[in-house]
Amino acid sequence: MPFEQSMRKRRCLNSESSVTIGNSSTVNSDSTASGKKSSGGEIEEGNDFWEPFKRIFNSPEHSDVDIYLGRWGELEIPAHSFVLKIRCPILANSLIRNGTGNSGINFVENLRAVWRMLEYIYTGDYSDDCCPDMNYDIEGQLSRHAKLYVLAGEYGLDDLQDLCYKKCAEEWEFSTFINEISAEDYIKEDKDLMSFVFDIALEHADELLETDEFLELLRCESDMAIWLVETLLEKQSELGV
Repeated sequence: MPFEQSMRKRRCLNSESSVTIGNSSTVNSDSTASGKKSSGGEIEEGNDFWEPFKRIFNSPEHSDVDIYLGRWGELEIPAHSFVLKIRCPILANSLIRNGTGNSGINFVENLRAVWRMLEYIYTGDYSDDCCPDMNYDIEGQLSRHAKLYVLAGEYGLDDLQDLCYKKCAEEWEFSTFINEISAEDYIKEDKDLMSFVFDIALEHADELLETDEFLELLRCESDMAIWLVETLLEKQSELGV
């Protein structure tokens, strides 16, 4: 299957980017505050903006939303409509009233990514570890961030996409890239996952093009090679090279 160019906006972070792990700039654009105003208007240091949200993540306290993971809803995550409306309006608008009187939604794919998206909505960050009840399969280091990146795009969480890019770029390793691209067919078959992974890999293009493993991979995967060349040409065009 040809690797079509992804239509998603390419994430290119630079030293001026405001994205930092676990933090952002405004409430609606996924931000944190290091303090709050006192009655006199000055900022009190040492207050964690996310603390109230962290306390109710995956907690039934005041919950009025049921989020089910799995084809049969094997895992239920209690959530809160007021948090979702502020932090992720697209998800909030996707909820359907159920028989319990709460609103709900059921996810049957990319369950780890859904968990991490919810974790981010409540905490401003996401972790490598996931819910213990979901540790039933092996997860790739690159796909962990790539799948969340794609899901974040579907739900309009641009700052989460930036965070995925930043974390994956910091963890990038040549051996991990080669192993996962070679073994994981779902990455090669999904143009958005592939675009995310290669956006980061292209920052290490000189290293890749000097290694026999990568060149052999391109010889075996002709569609990938064509897609990569087209991506490189597009990148050069954007840079005016």
